[in-house]
Amino acid sequence: MILLPLRALENLLRLLFAPLWLLRRRFVPLPAPWVRLELNGRLALLPASVPFWRKWLPNASRFERDSLEEIDALLRRLARDRRRRGLLLEIPRLHAGWGNLAALRAQLVTLKSAGKAIVAHLPEGGGMRELYLASVAGRVITSPQASFELPGIGATSRYLGAAFAKVGLKVEPFAQGRYKTAVESLASEQMSESQREQLEALLEAFDLELRRALSEREALDESSVEALFEAALVSAQEAKERSLVDALGYEDELPTLLDADPKRASVSAELYLEVARAPLFRPLRRRRHLAVVEIHGAITREGRGASQVRLVRQLRAARADKRALGVILDIDSPGGSALASDLIHREVLRLAEKKPVVALFGAVAASGGYYVAAPAHAIVAAATTITGSIGVISARLDASALLERLGVRSHTLRRAPHSDLLDPSRPSTEAERALMDRELHVAYEGFVRRVADGRGLSFDQVHELAQGRVWSGVDAHAHGLVDHLGGLAEVRQVFAERLGLSLERVRALRLVRAKAGRHRPPPAPPPKVEALLRELSPELADLYSLSSGRDRVLYYDPALPRVS
Repeated sequence: MILLPLRALENLLRLLFAPLWLLRRRFVPLPAPWVRLELNGRLALLPASVPFWRKWLPNASRFERDSLEEIDALLRRLARDRRRRGLLLEIPRLHAGWGNLAALRAQLVTLKSAGKAIVAHLPEGGGMRELYLASVAGRVITSPQASFELPGIGATSRYLGAAFAKVGLKVEPFAQGRYKTAVESLASEQMSESQREQLEALLEAFDLELRRALSEREALDESSVEALFEAALVSAQEAKERSLVDALGYEDELPTLLDADPKRASVSAELYLEVARAPLFRPLRRRRHLAVVEIHGAITREGRGASQVRLVRQLRAARADKRALGVILDIDSPGGSALASDLIHREVLRLAEKKPVVALFGAVAASGGYYVAAPAHAIVAAATTITGSIGVISARLDASALLERLGVRSHTLRRAPHSDLLDPSRPSTEAERALMDRELHVAYEGFVRRVADGRGLSFDQVHELAQGRVWSGVDAHAHGLVDHLGGLAEVRQVFAERLGLSLERVRALRLVRAKAGRHRPPPAPPPKVEALLRELSPELADLYSLSSGRDRVLYYDPALPRVS
């Protein structure tokens, strides 16, 4: 209640500076023909939530990430600006997932369709990610001594079963779903046929998307792209000869290559957007917005990644927020704890009863990541999103051979038939394996029913698509697991239809990260083995922590494609 009079007083004071505000809007930024957008290498829907003090650290840029929402606002304004020729896109080495890269590329295609020129500058050369993004540009410029790597799409899986056997360890997997192969890399010595089948389908989707994008350059066709993959490594000069790039030049030579005045060739995207957005008056009350709940990383009860405790609080806050017209579930998660996923799913279901909910998939939204999205009114994914994996796994560690080798003897006293069910000093019995399989079957059927209810499909339809199989976004869309292929533009279109508003009004709505409130104290640090594994490979650490058999797991195989 105090906010309204304070804002009104502040606006009266701002009125005194209106002439200066108008001058700034008119003459700043400089009338440069190009707007320069320098990517940071990481992409996400919203800017990172970073404490203010971190921004003053020497390496503060490593905490930053490019926001697809901010870039979208920039490009939409640029498309309407008659004073600008177009966008100068600075592309460093990228670490973004393919889903977010596809979303950014779609935004650039929209700008290009509006008649604006796009010039991509790759000062360090690049690989397939960088060239995939640069392929939308009318001109591509790189440094004379840069190089490019185009080895093509591939994925490597490593299997630790034989290595574990040498030291006397064995991981006993339990899974519901023929394609639920998440523990395969720990339990087996080689790739299974079901894993090979789904991996080949995924790689084909990635490969088609990359070839399609590269072939959009005027001077490249299918045979030229195939020749680039055969060459694999090309210098900057060879890249120019093969029409992969259009010009060679250093950064200081860009104004000449752009046919612009060196003193005012371009204006930074930050300054351009800052001036465009600077309001003369502040709103008297909080504006209506779309809330964003980020579900990133492995789904856990508490702690790292997508914490169930935090997410439940955010979902409840978004449900109670009268200024939030709808909610975006920004999902980039391979899944995790089945119980945590179900508790989050329940809150999404309650939220969807009150306001529109749209799930936006990033690089991965599989298993538990898909489970929590099922109640959403619509799901939007990129063509290369890894999704599906509707199945359940668990595992049990058998260290009996190792203990025998070390001369360790175990003696167990029981008061119930299965009191030592998870004891790693012995292998499981046939009866115990039947118990585990029966429990997992119940969890699997529950997963399928949740998806069937959320997607408006029958149990049998979902079961046919489930079995733990992962799909590319384009295949998931064809099978009805995804509603729209695209990114933020498609999300806004869904909200426009759901809210009965014009698309322009929905575009004007800000995206605001949902508040989580106060958190519980952080959990105890992980065991030393898990901590060491997490330093080497977060995915292996997740699987190790889940191999205790104490939790049912909705998780996808970390060996699925990591395409460079």
